[in-house]
Amino acid sequence: MLSNIRNLFYLVDFPVKTKLALAVIGAFIVSLLEIFGVAATYPLILLVSGQSIESGPLATLAQLLGTTDRQRLIALTGIIVVSAFIGKSLFTIGFRWWQSGFVNKMELSARVNLLGLYLDSPYPDHKKRELSKIHTNLVTSMAQAYRMSIFGGLSLLTNLMTITLMLIIVFILSPQVAIIAVPIFGAVGYAIPALSKRQLEKISHQITKADQISWFSSMPALSAFREMRLFSVGDQFVEKYKRGVEMSAKAQRQQGLVNELPKNIMEIVFIVSIASLAVFMFSTRDQAEAIATMGVFSVAAVRLMPAINSAMASLNVVRSGTAGVLLLNREIEYFKGISRYSALPSSNTVFTGDVDVQGVSFQYDPAAEPVLKNISISIPANKTVAFVGSSGSGKSTLVDIILGMLPPTQGSVTCGGIPISADLKAWQQQLGVVPQSVYVLPGNLKENVAFGLPETDIDDAQVISALAHAELNELVDSLPNGITEDLGQDGGRLSGGQRQRLGIARALYRTPKLLVLDEATSALDNKTEHKITQTIEGLAGEMTIVMVAHRLSTIKKADIIYYMKNGEVVNQGSFEELSELNPEFKELVELGKL
Repeated sequence: MLSNIRNLFYLVDFPVKTKLALAVIGAFIVSLLEIFGVAATYPLILLVSGQSIESGPLATLAQLLGTTDRQRLIALTGIIVVSAFIGKSLFTIGFRWWQSGFVNKMELSARVNLLGLYLDSPYPDHKKRELSKIHTNLVTSMAQAYRMSIFGGLSLLTNLMTITLMLIIVFILSPQVAIIAVPIFGAVGYAIPALSKRQLEKISHQITKADQISWFSSMPALSAFREMRLFSVGDQFVEKYKRGVEMSAKAQRQQGLVNELPKNIMEIVFIVSIASLAVFMFSTRDQAEAIATMGVFSVAAVRLMPAINSAMASLNVVRSGTAGVLLLNREIEYFKGISRYSALPSSNTVFTGDVDVQGVSFQYDPAAEPVLKNISISIPANKTVAFVGSSGSGKSTLVDIILGMLPPTQGSVTCGGIPISADLKAWQQQLGVVPQSVYVLPGNLKENVAFGLPETDIDDAQVISALAHAELNELVDSLPNGITEDLGQDGGRLSGGQRQRLGIARALYRTPKLLVLDEATSALDNKTEHKITQTIEGLAGEMTIVMVAHRLSTIKKADIIYYMKNGEVVNQGSFEELSELNPEFKELVELGKL
C-alpha cells in the first residue's frame, strides 16, 4: 500500500519529499507538546495531594522553579500545564492548516495533471476509454487517494507518535500499570482495524462503482435530452441513477458504522481499565502516590483515548481510499509507459506540396484483420480529393492516418517528400478538420470559432473572416451582440446547417493548408447540404481539401475520387470516370438520383 501511495507523487508537479519531511517533524512536535502537558500534570497532582517537597520529583521541580513554597509551586506548575496545552492547541491548529493546504495542493496538482495526461495520450487509446471511468478517476478516485489516503496517513502518523510517547510516560511513572495497560490497549487497537480492513476496502470499491453508475445514467440523459424526451425513457435513466445513489448511500452508511465502532469499544475498554487500575493502585500504594498516579493516568488516558480513536479512524479513512489509490496507480503505470504528444519535438517544419500515402497498412490489434491494406495514393496540393465507399471500407481510418492521429502499421505519409512523422506537431498545426458532429462549446460565437484559445489571444478580424468564408455573415448579423453572442447550451440557438458552417469557420480560423471534411454534410437536409457544398467548392484552389462522403452530391466536382472497399483503393478518377469504371459506384450514383 505504501508503494502505491508513493506512486501517487508522479501526478504532483512540485517537490513532495521535503514537505512530507516537514509534515513528519510537525507531527512529532505536536506529540511532544501533548506529552509535555500530560507529564506536567503529575507534579501538579503530587503538589495538590500534599506529597513532600523535600525529596523525589517535587524536590527537582522546586529547584528548577527556584521556590519551596507549595502554593507558589502549584501556581507556577499550573501555569506551565495550561501554557503547554494552549501552545499545543495553537501549534496543532496552525500545523493542521498547513498540512491540509499541502495535501489539497497535491490533489489540485494531481487532478490537473491527470486531465492533461488523458488529453496527451495516444488517440487509439483514447478511443477505448469510457468517459464515466475518466470522470470517476478525476473526482472520486482523487478524493480517495489524496484527501483520504495521504491526509489520513499523515493524521495516523501524528496519532501513533502521540500514543507511543504517551505510553512511554505511563511506563516511566508506573511500569506495572504500563505492563497491564499496553497489552490491553494494543490488542484492542490491533484487533478492531484488522477486523474492519476487508469490509472497508469492499465499501471503498462500492462507492467508486456507485459513482460510475450515477454518472453513466445522469450525463447521457442530460446530453441526449431530446432523444430521452422523445423516447420517453427519462424514468429508466432516473431509475439507474437511483440505483447508484442508493448503493452510495448504503456504502457510506456502512462506512460510518465501521468508523464509529472503534470509538465506542475503546470507551468501554477505557472505563474498565480505569476501574481496574483504581482497585490495583489503592490496594498496593500509599494514598498520595495512588492519587497522583491515578490522576496522571486519567489525564493520559483522556488524551490517549482521542488519539487511539483518531488513529483507528485515520486508518479506516486510509483503507476507505484503497479503491481510489489502486485505480490511479493503474492509470499512472499506463501513463509511464506511453509516449506523450506534448513530448514530441517540433522544429516548426513548413509542409508544402503533394501528400503521398505510400504502402500504408493498418490494424488496431496484431491478431485482428487489417483495416487498411497496402494503400498508395497521392493527394495533389490545392486540389480536392474525396474518399467514398461503403461503411467499414476504411475511409475514416485512412483519413486519421493522413491527419497523424493514427500511426500506420506499415508504410508512410509524406508531404512534399517530408514524412509527417518527422514533425507531427507542425503537420497538425497546418490542418483543419470538420467532423460529422460539430461540438459547440459553452460560450459565445467567437470563442467557438477560436476553439480553446484564451479570449486575449483571439483575433476578432480573423474570426469575422473565417465566418465570412463559411458564409455565416447572416447569422452574425442576426445576433444582437454579433460574434460575442452566447450560443446557448450545446449550441441550441444554431440550426444543423449553421452548426456545420461553424465547424468550417473553426477549421478556417487557423488558416489550414489541408482541410478535411469527414462526413461533414451527411446529417443535413438536401438544401442545406447544397449550400455547404457550394461553400466548400468556393474554397477549392485555396487549399488542399480532403472529403469523406456517403452522399455523392457533395463530391461531384472533386478533382480525384478514390473508391475504397475492404480496406483497399479499388478505383480512382473523376466523378464521371468512376461512374464508368466501377459498377458499385455507378449504382450509388443511380440510387442518389432517386
